[in-house]
Amino acid sequence: MVRGSLLKVLEEDVIDIIVVYRGELNEDFIKELLSFINEQAIASRKRRFVFHVFNDREPPQYLEDLRPILQNNILYTITTRYHRLRLDDLRELLKKLEEGGHKAFFFIQNKLVDFIKIVGNTKFQLIEFE
Repeated sequence: MVRGSLLKVLEEDVIDIIVVYRGELNEDFIKELLSFINEQAIASRKRRFVFHVFNDREPPQYLEDLRPILQNNILYTITTRYHRLRLDDLRELLKKLEEGGHKAFFFIQNKLVDFIKIVGNTKFQLIEFE
């Protein structure tokens, strides 16, 4: 099986979690995010998640923020995707998610007003955080 096909299988019938922020994530937010993931898994009976991380740091630095979720995970299949912190990249992902009929949740740092405005005009749930 080629790499693209394997990733496609892992990313079918998933819940997309999009996290948009500058700098680093704080521990309280990570705990809230983990709780949210557990709630969604129970409610939807889905165990596969794709994390789309929009951040201004270079990969793999953003993985350090997600370490508590990734290391303590034994229940879920989690795929991570890095995106640069650019409005056009967010618009492109939104288009793919809308066209694919995905279930997605956007967590956007409250100081990133332009990103919030873009997502606020969609059907997806938007959660702002500090």
